[in-house]
Amino acid sequence: MVDPNDRYRRDRRDNVKFNFQEGIWPVICFVVGLGVVGWGLSKLISALMSGISS
Repeated sequence: MVDPNDRYRRDRRDNVKFNFQEGIWPVICFVVGLGVVGWGLSKLISALMSGISS
């Protein structure tokens, strides 16, 4: 059992709220990265299909 007066004790009240860089920014980067990967895969597949049909 943790002593209530332990100075190293932490709980939910000690947590700070996420700021933009910790909360929203990773989501934006993930969505943009997913879009770039999707765009790259579509270009790769179209290049492969045009190479096969030639």
